[in-house]
Formats: sequence, C-alpha cells, structure tokens
Amino acid sequence: MRLHRQFENARRRAGWTGTEVAERSGVDQELVADFELGVADLMSDELDALAAGYGVSLVAVPGRSTTAASVACFVNESLAAGRKAAASRAVARFERELQASDAFTTALVLAVPPDTTDDHFDAAIHSIAETRLRDLGLDRPDWMEPSLTI
Repeated sequence: MRLHRQFENARRRAGWTGTEVAERSGVDQELVADFELGVADLMSDELDALAAGYGVSLVAVPGRSTTAASVACFVNESLAAGRKAAASRAVARFERELQASDAFTTALVLAVPPDTTDDHFDAAIHSIAETRLRDLGLDRPDWMEPSLTI
C-alpha cells in the first residue's frame, strides 16, 4: 500500500477531515489533499509535519518486512480477484515472518492498522499479531480491538 493511502486510512479511522489534519500539522489543506491524491512532491520537513498531523510516526528501517497493512491490502486484492488461496498463503507467510522477527521489527510491522474488508481475514491477522506481541511482552496497539481476535 502506498504511503499516501496509509496516511489517508489513518485519517479516516481517526474520523478527521483533511482540514483537521492540516490544522494539526500546520500545513496548507491543499497540500493535504494533494498528498492523499498521491500528487504532492513533499520535502522531508513537510512529510514529518504531515505525519504528526495524521497522528503517525515515520521510521526508516533497514531491510524489508511485510507489514500487517501490506498483507491486508494483498488479501483484499486477492479476495476481490477470487483468489482466496493466495490470500490464505499471504496470511500464513506473514505469521512465519512475524514469528521470526525481533521486538523492534514486530512493533514497526504492526504500527499501521490492517483492513482486509473481510472479517475472517482481519481476525486471523489480528490473532497472529496479538499472539506474537504477547510472546514478546509488548502491548497491543490501539487498532487491535479485542473483539476482532479469534
């Protein structure tokens, strides 16, 4: 999932308008709109300000980890294309990768809330994440509602 879409999803989950994000971040509302459309050419300070306005943090991590949000996006696309087996394999691969990750990587991988638009797959991702967090003694993120776990 592209960065601007993740920010937009965070804003919608928080129930904020683009104007509210602009006020929170101290940038022009037009920049927020352009960013969410994926057409803004941002400087790093603007991106940092926007992140604060959206209530998220940006962290550069060496290496590549599959995030809960990217798995959810893939599951959503796979289900829409009628490829349920591919969606199931992606969730299983996410579980294996998460089990092999350290606490720092796990916390970053789960920082963005996933949404597959399918309650069963959402519950599976939540359950996998919650189990790993419990194993590591880490707190459950705010997006992880207890009612969604299996």
